[in-house]
Parts: sequence; structure tokens; C-alpha cells
Amino acid sequence: MRAGVAGGATTGGAWPQSALEHYYLLAVRLEEDRLEGLPALLRQAADLVDPANGYPEIYLEEMLDGLPEFFAAAGPEPINQIGRYGSAEMPMVAVIRLPYCFATINGQGPYRLIVDTGGSITLSLDDDIARELKLKSLGTASIRGISGKQDSQQALVQELQIGEISCRRVMTRTFEMPELITLAADGIIGTGVFSRGRMRLDFEHARLVVSPSSGEAAPGNRADVRIVGDAKLLAPIKLEDRPAVALLDSGADIAAISPTALTELFPDREFATIAAAGLGVGEGTAADITLAPGVKLEFWGRTFENYSGLGLDVLDTLLSPILGVQTQVLLGMSVFRDMKSWTIDYPRREMWVDWIE
Repeated sequence: MRAGVAGGATTGGAWPQSALEHYYLLAVRLEEDRLEGLPALLRQAADLVDPANGYPEIYLEEMLDGLPEFFAAAGPEPINQIGRYGSAEMPMVAVIRLPYCFATINGQGPYRLIVDTGGSITLSLDDDIARELKLKSLGTASIRGISGKQDSQQALVQELQIGEISCRRVMTRTFEMPELITLAADGIIGTGVFSRGRMRLDFEHARLVVSPSSGEAAPGNRADVRIVGDAKLLAPIKLEDRPAVALLDSGADIAAISPTALTELFPDREFATIAAAGLGVGEGTAADITLAPGVKLEFWGRTFENYSGLGLDVLDTLLSPILGVQTQVLLGMSVFRDMKSWTIDYPRREMWVDWIE
């Protein structure tokens, strides 16, 4: 990558110039733990954003919202540090059938956190928990989920303990979570928090395992993966024998198809659509669910016939634009539950899947 930034300042004609190039540099600097000068870099990016330019700048403004203030207050010490590797119990929430772990936060708790591979590099907590913990706000920011846009506060959790696993200086968002989540959990741990190491969701033994990145193979078969944005996980699959891209999301209990893909597969069909208010994070917008025929999915050495039958409009309207890749399929816990274990080595960008026979 070409150099062109020193302490957040650019030189004439040097890289970066656009808001998007500044945002790319932010991702690199975070990965390399080079936080000095980030507030200035982010302010430059925000000043360059022009939604009139269309995609991706229509979303980039929201993605940058509040970040300069957060990093100015947090200081240059690396965030999301793994203090100790180990494992923790990871059973399933009975009502929403998602994996969770108990955690202590700044020595208080325990709190129940859903383990979410689609949850970014942050710890998300309900406002009530944030007040109980007396977390200091480091600035406001907006978040966008499948139910719309929502205001949040930014904070820094100094110590997060999950079983044997400990993390320091964890990037945190606090907001009023949907009742569907708060009935079952206190927050969500985005697995990108562990992106300095290797993480395994061991469903066979109901454990979350975080270990150092390693050249050794994990259980199961190696599979292709792409890590994009804020540690979102994309994988190439086949949808009705056609190449497709899937988002891996253990924080969802469904497998869903984009309406665009369904229209291409069934051009002569008319689909019934229902609004699903309160389905996820965000306010003001109800995600649309399309009722469609089952489809054939092939990935990681396994074939699923007549699968899903659900279309989810935010794959087209929100997730694909934010990810920068047309994403046809969302693979949630309905797929993960067919696995003994699933492993991602973030620094090496490698993934393994060990299916139940």
C-alpha cells in the first residue's frame, strides 16, 4: 500500500485523496495497531464525504459518524486486545436459538452476550446495562441495522472476561436494543473483537475457543473466506448451481436469499411479501421478508436441497451496498447447527468447517 499519510495529514497528489481511500486507510491502520493520528485522518474523510456521489458515500457518512471523537478520547493504545486465550461455555439461548456466553464487564456481571459473526469489531450493550456499568460515553454515533437507523453511544470497556478469555480496551456501542434481544440477552459480542487470533465455535461441546493464530489446520475441511469491512465474513457458494456470495451470520437464526437473486431464479413467479418489524437492530424501517420456493445451496462440501424459502430485502438494500459486494445469501444458525465446529483464523484469513456426519 502506498504511503501518503503522516499523522493524518495528506500531501498534494498523494494517496489518500477521496473519502473512501481515507476509510480504507483506517482499516489498515486499525489492523496494524497504528492509532496515532486517526482522529485527524477520520475528520479529513468526513469532510470529503459527499452523498451526492452515490454509493458508497451515501453510507460512508454514517460509517464515519462519531469515529473521530471516539479515537480522540480512546487514545493511541491498541483497541480489542486479547489479554488471555482460552475457552468459555457457549450454550444456545432457548427462545431465539442463538449461541451465547456469560461475561463479566469491568469486573461486573455476569452478563449474557450473543456470539455474532456478523456483529463487527464491537461489543454492543443495551442502554440499561451501560447505565448499570456506568460506562462513560466517548461520543455519539449512528448505527444501521435491518430495522433502520438508530443513535448510539460509544464507549471503551477496559476489561471483558468471557470464561478463560480476557480482552482489554474493547470498542463498545450502547443503545436501546430490540425487545426480542433484551428478553434473551444483555448484549452482543461481535466476533471481530477476536480478530487478532483464531476463533472456533465448537457446537459439539458448546464452547467458544479463542487461540493464537497458527499455521496448523483446524478440525474439518478448509473453506474459502473473505474478511471485509469491520470483520464481516463472506464466502463463495453455489445457489442453484450458480456462483453466489454468502454472508456468515451466527447472530441470525435463518438462511435467507436476496429478492434480486430470487427474481433471477424464478422470473415468472410473483412472491408474497410481509413486513417484519422489530426483527433486528435499528428503528423506523421494517425489513421485508419474501415467501418463495426452496432453493439448492452448495457450500463447503455439502449440498442443501429445497432450502430456506425466505427472501430478505436488506441483502439488496443495505448489506450488499455496505459490504461493497453483491451478496445473495445470508447463512445463519440454521446452517451452523449442522456443524460440529466452525473455525476462523482472522490474521491468516483462513476458515474450516467440520460438519456433523
